[in-house]
Amino acid sequence: MMLPVESVYESEEDGALREQRRDVSKYVRNLDAVVALIGMENQTREDSDMGIRMLGYDYSYHLIDVPRLIKDQRSKLTSDFKVVADFFAEKDQEAYRPSKQEIVHVKAVLRMLRAFTGDKRYQDIGEEIMESVERGEVITVCDFADRMEKQGVKQGVDEALQLAVKLAELGRTDEIS
Repeated sequence: MMLPVESVYESEEDGALREQRRDVSKYVRNLDAVVALIGMENQTREDSDMGIRMLGYDYSYHLIDVPRLIKDQRSKLTSDFKVVADFFAEKDQEAYRPSKQEIVHVKAVLRMLRAFTGDKRYQDIGEEIMESVERGEVITVCDFADRMEKQGVKQGVDEALQLAVKLAELGRTDEIS
């Protein structure tokens, strides 16, 4: 259950009202009892003050540095988050091979990768990927990579054709091969 992300408290120092804002706040319920309150903070770049700020919110938290999770830890994940965790942990390694695990929440994973990588190509392939989902095709991270590669090849061919046209207009057809 989603909760408000803003809260107000009275400062012990001067009695003034202070405000806190979280990125996400949720209850975990078991029957009618609340068993946990989870607050999540997202970062696109390192903020060394985040841990201290969160201590002020909760005084107890678990920080998961996803790109540094070891393979054994990531292998215990079962949702789409496993695909994302593997991607961030291995993407800079030469031997990285995208996961062949089916992505269940394709649009959400595309948006997450777009947001966290800053790579607009995830947005650019979104429509084509979602059409594949509607046709009932199984989508994996490999499909993302394949579509991006095809998009890059098409862009390269388009740029080469534009250059050839410009050279032809200048009468330099000897440079077109």
